[in-house]
Amino acid sequence: MIQKGLLIKRLNSLPLELQHIIFLSRNLARIEKIGVYLVGGFVRDLLLGVDNFDLDIVVEKDGIEFAYKLSRILDGTVVKHKAFGTATITKKNGSKIDIATSRKEFYPAPAALPVVNEGGIEDDLFRRDFSINAMACHIDFEKFGRLVDRFNGLKDLKDGRIRCLHEESFIDDPTRIIRAVRFEQRLGFHIDKDTLRLIKQARNLGMLEKVQKHRIRDELILVFKEKNPYKVLRRLKQIYNLTFIDRHIKLNRDCKKVFFNLNKACVRFQHSFPQRRPLDIWLMYLMFFLSPIKLRFLQRILGKYAFCCGDTKRIISFNKEFRKIDKNLSKKKLSAAGLHSILSPLSYEVILLTLALSKRQRTKQRIQDFFVKHHHKKLTITGGDLLSLGIKPGPKFKKLFQVVLRAKINGKIHNREEELGFVKKIINKK
Repeated sequence: MIQKGLLIKRLNSLPLELQHIIFLSRNLARIEKIGVYLVGGFVRDLLLGVDNFDLDIVVEKDGIEFAYKLSRILDGTVVKHKAFGTATITKKNGSKIDIATSRKEFYPAPAALPVVNEGGIEDDLFRRDFSINAMACHIDFEKFGRLVDRFNGLKDLKDGRIRCLHEESFIDDPTRIIRAVRFEQRLGFHIDKDTLRLIKQARNLGMLEKVQKHRIRDELILVFKEKNPYKVLRRLKQIYNLTFIDRHIKLNRDCKKVFFNLNKACVRFQHSFPQRRPLDIWLMYLMFFLSPIKLRFLQRILGKYAFCCGDTKRIISFNKEFRKIDKNLSKKKLSAAGLHSILSPLSYEVILLTLALSKRQRTKQRIQDFFVKHHHKKLTITGGDLLSLGIKPGPKFKKLFQVVLRAKINGKIHNREEELGFVKKIINKK
């Protein structure tokens, strides 16, 4: 009952928005006369005292129907996944709540997607990856705050142990190997001896190589979203290998240093420019991780894993352009406008990775100058101003804007009045 008191205390310390959702779920479950639980990583982090605001709710009935009823109370929208008995509620502020029917699974073949049937809460917990993620917390009225811990997850949490639930765990779902390492490194835990033995057996059978590529891609993205992805990659290489991703994949010996420098550059950037869009830091780690690979092999890898178009473009852009950008930025003579023309077409991710990776001090200084002095500079004149000066729309517009912007970046003009005057001078010369 100590855990019940602890869980109630932790539940009552959550942000008010989350408490509100939990209490509404409790009230709805009482009306529907069904069991309702918080489950998985949310409960694990609640016990650890770690912030986790991604609610994961399981109900012992139709989870999709429950999600629709709860969404009407919350004035949200629902996306359902009928095959798995799950649904996601999205509130107007963008926050999400995952709702699932308690279910049991069986795997028709090794590394295949599971077949799902309805089951009780213990069935639902047994299908999970590790004991520390196989706990649930009652949120119905009668048992509110009571822990469901059929597989001794609380003890493993106290002992700092990652332990799978059964002998076939990594045969059924080999991606659990990646997750085992990710949780081990994130939490500072150790993989249980028997669990490590089962991972090595799965390695000898080449189980990760048999998984659908998009599932490996999704797990790798989560690895690169970790606070310290290098530690995860190093440990994964140690207990399995990295060639399951592709035979050209290696862990660069400079990886640790570059990841550290990259993290430092991103923190500095976000502190200095909080108004800019958030960085995709995970993608920058991935860019560097893949950077030693020749372009033709890289394109094949990205196609094989079906990375989204925008991410693929940025990865290839860095692979193709890094050396050229680094060389051009290190030239002795480079105007402010020249610097702007090199860097402005590139994504923040490509620019900051160049900053972290370059060994040329001039390159580093010029990238910093670009962000501090030049990146924010924009013209105040518009197409309407050019029309009022008698200039007909067409290619001239774009060329004039480019010329005026270069002059402004180089410090020759500074405000709207000077911009207009500069345009008039160009027109009069013609």
